Amino acid sequence: HKAQPVMVVSSIREAEEPSQQQAQAPQLQVAQTGFDFPQQADVVFDFSCLKQIDSVQGLGQMMGKHDLYLKVLHRFLAGQATSATQIHQAIDRGDWKQASILVHTLKGLAGSIGARQVQHDAMQLERSFADAAPEHLSALEVQHCWDKVAQSLRLVIDELNLLLPAQQHDTYQASAQELANTSE
Repeated sequence: HKAQPVMVVSSIREAEEPSQQQAQAPQLQVAQTGFDFPQQADVVFDFSCLKQIDSVQGLGQMMGKHDLYLKVLHRFLAGQATSATQIHQAIDRGDWKQASILVHTLKGLAGSIGARQVQHDAMQLERSFADAAPEHLSALEVQHCWDKVAQSLRLVIDELNLLLPAQQHDTYQASAQELANTSE
């Protein structure tokens, strides 16, 4: 008897506010596929404790692999914790190309982990760049959009810092006997 695998397919409506998306159920549909997505038995983190991140969406992006999702969350935390500052610095320098690249990257990474509000706010900031030539950008609109990105990203980063388990590193620990043997 062969187990029937499932694949999670999420439906995201980009134009809606994230709060509107969360209010509409069901968020996910389950479809039969020919793929089996094994779970790691050693992962014990309860993703439902994350309030700033739609972990169902994020796990769906990772094809249900809890260990992979944890690694991606840790990478997001390490790589994007200062992105709001980097974006602001690029804006201050008038480096719209760099600011756009940073915002676009943040938007994509936020979407991949289920950080819908960050993704939405980054999309709005990205649109504020695209809607006008650099000399016609509204400083007030850009600042307002950046403030929203910084605030929503800070909530996600703070939550991940507080709740994520320590990252497991694949390192080898030598035994006391092995250490003693090296000193001889």
